[in-house]
Amino acid sequence: MTVLASFLGGLALGNYFLGKKADVISNPIRVYAFLELFIGAFCLLYPVLSSLIGNSFLQIASHLNFSSQHFLFSVLRFFGFNNSASVPNYLQWGGTLPILSKYFVSKFKRTAKDICMLYFS
Repeated sequence: MTVLASFLGGLALGNYFLGKKADVISNPIRVYAFLELFIGAFCLLYPVLSSLIGNSFLQIASHLNFSSQHFLFSVLRFFGFNNSASVPNYLQWGGTLPILSKYFVSKFKRTAKDICMLYFS
């Protein structure tokens, strides 16, 4: 459930904020390349970030004497994962599609087909 919430939240927020900017970007391919490079760099740093968040989560949970059945334990775990996974979800799923759509959609008649092909590939 947490993974789905992070994915859909990143998709919605990225599309809301970056989708608005897609129409005013003068060079969408350059922005797309920057987003992909940033996502790649984030993925390289993710093991370190995940370890830091995991250790912090365990320290907080043990300091507060939470068991795994405690409600706040689940809330902390949800926000810890969501914070670590939200950046790539926000940029990849919510940001790249509007920018690619701006670049590839050339004619209004073919818009639906072109966007479907972007999702497919």
